[in-house]
Amino acid sequence: MDSPFVFDVIAGIPCVVIHGYLKGNTYEIGQKLDIKTHYGEWNAVLISSQWRFVNAFWGACALGSEKAVNAAQYKPDENYFVPDPQHLIHTHFPEEEKWQLLEDPITFKEWEGKAYLKERFFELELRLLSHQECEITTENGEIEMMFALPKKRAKNLKFMALIYIKEFNEWKILDDKKVQHDFIHVPIPEALVVKLRFPKRGVYRFELVGKDTTITEKDYDFDWVAIYKIKCEQAASPYSGFPRVGAAGWGPGNDHRLEDLGLTPLKHTQGMIFAKDGFTKLRFKFEQPELEDLSLSVKMITVKESLDEVPTETEGIRVESHDKHVIDIETTPGEESAACVFALVEDKTYGSVEVNICNYLIVSFPIDEITLKDIESTRKTLLLAIEQKKLDLLEKAVDIVETKNYERHMPKETETARDLIARLRNIQRLMHDVLALDNRVFAEIRSYPSPIPEIHDVMKAALLLLGNFEEETKYWDNVQALLGKIGKESIKRRIALFDIDTLELDIALGARKMLGNLLIDNVKQASAGAATFYVWIMGVIEEVERRNYKVIDNTFPRTKRQKK
Repeated sequence: MDSPFVFDVIAGIPCVVIHGYLKGNTYEIGQKLDIKTHYGEWNAVLISSQWRFVNAFWGACALGSEKAVNAAQYKPDENYFVPDPQHLIHTHFPEEEKWQLLEDPITFKEWEGKAYLKERFFELELRLLSHQECEITTENGEIEMMFALPKKRAKNLKFMALIYIKEFNEWKILDDKKVQHDFIHVPIPEALVVKLRFPKRGVYRFELVGKDTTITEKDYDFDWVAIYKIKCEQAASPYSGFPRVGAAGWGPGNDHRLEDLGLTPLKHTQGMIFAKDGFTKLRFKFEQPELEDLSLSVKMITVKESLDEVPTETEGIRVESHDKHVIDIETTPGEESAACVFALVEDKTYGSVEVNICNYLIVSFPIDEITLKDIESTRKTLLLAIEQKKLDLLEKAVDIVETKNYERHMPKETETARDLIARLRNIQRLMHDVLALDNRVFAEIRSYPSPIPEIHDVMKAALLLLGNFEEETKYWDNVQALLGKIGKESIKRRIALFDIDTLELDIALGARKMLGNLLIDNVKQASAGAATFYVWIMGVIEEVERRNYKVIDNTFPRTKRQKK
């Protein structure tokens, strides 16, 4: 029938009563609607020569009352006062097509099957990227749904999933202490992805609820965003759910906890990580120096155990380059697990407490034969570099291991290589410190007519490392002569060409013997230049001793040239 035209005398606004169908509180997702049980009325008003909708009945929200059981308090719901026709069509279908106020009107059948989107969906400015219809069928027990988020508000929106199963004509919520059947994450800043897994064949009801965390009104909380009916043909396999993680939710973008702590995730910015052979690294960058002391820990769980049943671990967690927290994650190849990251923070009430700051779903998969061969080739290259003890080769080999994420396959070799790199860099730095000494320092050392014993002993030990035995350095004038040589035989050139790999253990021990109980402070008091030599000598000695720790007890110091 035609909608009657009414003129509001008081407001002076033309008004029309619209008759049609409503998807209200009695609506069951996916049901066939008839005019008797789902009849409704709403209005269209002419404002500035444009027809706009008003549903005053739905716009008056009953909140209840604390004063009287039979009384009610009302608060206006502005979603039903001049809403966008594209929004209202999800719950209101007029008998007359023209009152859809749509450029492309839809049929009643299309409306019946349309996704059931609630007011909060439009409040949060969401858009459907998948599943435009309210009923979904899954043959493998899994569903992935996608929603577009508003760019400017995305980081302030928070969502939860409620999943019910229909049993004996009643909806029963799915609840399991070890498993959750939803995986909600934000793979990119402007998209929300919801993965669902169902434990058995049946009919399910999925409710997505959400809110804007910046709204602090007293009565504002999570509310329905979208509701779907799902027919599941068989249980999801091999997993009928996901590990039940902590309060931070899935992924670094699901909560503000990382941001509030001053941490920024590097590389892994999504809630799901595909880990080749079960190994990956989590890196969190920080700029505040005090965050280097932040204590992080991790719990690795599967669908077989709850979060409370697993202890936190700190092994494999470290700080790199004074600006990154790094967590090594290792799982069983071919399985799924969750990495739940915690931080030890100070609470005003409870003191030091562990807070869940981020969770990742780790999906690992076995390595193939080609990758296995490449791993072995990389290992051989690393071992060769360790054997040759050349800094450039070691750095290159470790870079390859890290780039290919092969460290878990050769942890001891990689650790050995890193340790050797650090030691060689130290030796190189000490050598550069000596080479950086001004020529006036060498002139000063040579100028002593009869130096104190500390300076003589240091220069004797340095020259022994360079190949001058005690016979040549016993007397100071001989040392002066050696320090005064120029060109290819200059002391600086000899140090620059010094190769620690050719230094024999007995000579290194001989240099230590020459120094005796001499301490760096004693040398510094005598000569700053000699102290620089002393530090280089000790660095070389300790490195050679470390390389030959197996035979050091059976090796005697040598300071003199061997007799032929």
